[in-house]
Amino acid sequence: MIRSMVFMAGMSLACACLAQRAPEPLPPEPPPLYIAPEATAISLGFLLSDRQLDMLQRDAGKGDSEAAFRLFLHFRTVGDPGLASYWLLTSALGGHKVAQHWQWVFHREATDCATLGEALAWLESSQSKDDLPGFRETFEACRSRTK
Repeated sequence: MIRSMVFMAGMSLACACLAQRAPEPLPPEPPPLYIAPEATAISLGFLLSDRQLDMLQRDAGKGDSEAAFRLFLHFRTVGDPGLASYWLLTSALGGHKVAQHWQWVFHREATDCATLGEALAWLESSQSKDDLPGFRETFEACRSRTK
């Protein structure tokens, strides 16, 4: 009994000491961000060098849908919607599932049934099954209004 009382008193004292500890100091401020003007990405960054553009355009022209998708990302980043749309469509037609899903994303807000039908086709081909039931209902409602 005395042993357990001593143990309990010791535990209470330890808890009290821990509660009195000074708060942890905040981490130091990070150094300012520096981006070198000549920096290039070595991973899947969206901006491409001229050499990378030439190589990917050559590969995409031979049917590489991944290369076409990378070109889409590059041209979308630099603000060229015409070339971005061209390479996205090229990639989607080549079977790139993410490009097909993006085609659906760009067409799903349409108000005409033809474009909604195209969006539904892209959604089905991209195998994004989670979005399919609700969007199919939207498309069917549009078709029923136009009959």
